Amino acid sequence: MESSETCVGFYTLSKTQDGDGYLGAILITDDRGRPLEFRVTYPVRPSAFQRPLYGDTLEPYIGVELCGGRLLTGLDHDVDVLIVSRPCLLDIRETVPCPVVYLERLGDAIEVHSDAPDQRAWAMGRVDSPSGRFQPVAVRVSSNWADDVERSRPALEEAFEHLDLLEPFDRVSRALELLAKEDRRFA
Repeated sequence: MESSETCVGFYTLSKTQDGDGYLGAILITDDRGRPLEFRVTYPVRPSAFQRPLYGDTLEPYIGVELCGGRLLTGLDHDVDVLIVSRPCLLDIRETVPCPVVYLERLGDAIEVHSDAPDQRAWAMGRVDSPSGRFQPVAVRVSSNWADDVERSRPALEEAFEHLDLLEPFDRVSRALELLAKEDRRFA
């Protein structure tokens, strides 16, 4: 893309409606939240045999290797920052040139599981909405890419002026629900 427009990507991995598979979806918006591009994978349906073999690594593998890579290599827009819906998707950073961040609203209760399989080291920061319209967010990145906190800040602040940075994930969820109703392959 030849434009100087800030593009923000919102990548999520969702379970299919029947719960036996996963869909990867990405929404690219401008800094005001207007959609520029939307892509979704066909469902990945692991077999009953694969589920115990992969264990806790199944969802990160599907989200990063199977769905994320395919979606991100085919984009028509260059993304300035990629926001992921789950911390296990931060590993997609190994395959993209832009910062990859996971956001949480500050002040929200954060669930901590001591037996969670994803016990990695994080680098964290904070971003405030320049307009003051939105609740501040904590920015989490993989410690391997600790400089992504500061590298992502200009694009996040520019978008955060006009856009709740977590709201586009709601749009993606609604779009996936509609897609499943219209095309049973995505259910």
